[in-house]
Amino acid sequence: DEELEKAFPPPAAVAAAAAADSAVSSPQKDVEVLLEMKRQKEELLRVMEEVEERAKRLNQWTVQFRTKQHVEYGDALFMVGDSVTLGEWDPERAVRMQHKGDDEWTVCLEDVPDGTRYKYLVQNHEIKKKGLFGRGGK
Repeated sequence: DEELEKAFPPPAAVAAAAAADSAVSSPQKDVEVLLEMKRQKEELLRVMEEVEERAKRLNQWTVQFRTKQHVEYGDALFMVGDSVTLGEWDPERAVRMQHKGDDEWTVCLEDVPDGTRYKYLVQNHEIKKKGLFGRGGK
């Protein structure tokens, strides 16, 4: 808390320090105080954004997806979803699953945000959309 207070002194402390510099307030001193307060606000907003980004990363998971689905010869099973990891619903950026035999497909993905929605996608080797089907979700 002390470090934070040194980096971001309360506005009253900034005003008091400025007033201590000069017994008489001047427009220039007022502007300096306002500029310092603006700088502190901008720095605080930057720190808050950084903390928010770190918090988002804490809610990301490594997930092993596994499903059974028969596909035609030459086709493969992909996953697409609402996160960057899963291509943001763009079939061309879908993640290909690995065929394990006996119609079993699997993929392990890192950095999957909490609450990600997804679907399975059957595509051929030319990445042409064949069909999107449910069984995915949140």
